[in-house]
Amino acid sequence: MQGGAKGIRVKYDTSGELTNKWTNSVTYQSFVFTRHPGTLGRDAQDTLLKLARKTVTGQVTGKPREEVDPESLPEQARQDGACFVTLENHGELRGCIGNMVATGPLYDAVTRNGVSACQDGRFRHNPVTARELDDLNIEISYLTPMQRVKDISEIVVGRHGIQMVQGDRRGVLLPQVAYERGWTREEFLEQTCKKAGLPTDAWKQPDTEIYSFEAEVFSEPEPNRGQRDR
Repeated sequence: MQGGAKGIRVKYDTSGELTNKWTNSVTYQSFVFTRHPGTLGRDAQDTLLKLARKTVTGQVTGKPREEVDPESLPEQARQDGACFVTLENHGELRGCIGNMVATGPLYDAVTRNGVSACQDGRFRHNPVTARELDDLNIEISYLTPMQRVKDISEIVVGRHGIQMVQGDRRGVLLPQVAYERGWTREEFLEQTCKKAGLPTDAWKQPDTEIYSFEAEVFSEPEPNRGQRDR
């Protein structure tokens, strides 16, 4: 592997889940290797995950949020960054919110998006509760800056996420989603249009802007990872 490359886990499964035979079950994982301008060290990843966990716990239990001392955090957690925070309960999506453009320190984005993920509008009738805390898995997707797509051939399924913009409508799907669903490039584009509330062929229209990005994905340990519309 070339220096500076990183691995993104885009698939996790076990032979037990696939065959329902748990004797000598084998774990399967799929990674996409790519480059990231600011790959996070393990210390920064662990710190951000712990911060997200504290944030989510405080949000669903109604406890006041603890003030964060930036100087106590790894330098990489203090750099500007954009991210998504995803919450799952045994593979079932419970919330996923993020920001596409860095507007401040990465640790602050993790905190804000952690709060917002608990309030994901898709689950307004079934929000995350304190009873779920022990079953929740938290995943963070640290994003590269977006790049305007000039030709759809530039989009690599499993490597790129997409943001679709037309007027005041926009939709985002993370890089993992297309790979997990087995989508083609065109299906990925269509589904991102759908996420934006646009016709599935809106990506072909001249007034539609398409942006791509990559993500460094890391999470708490969790074997039950499902498909997510993130």
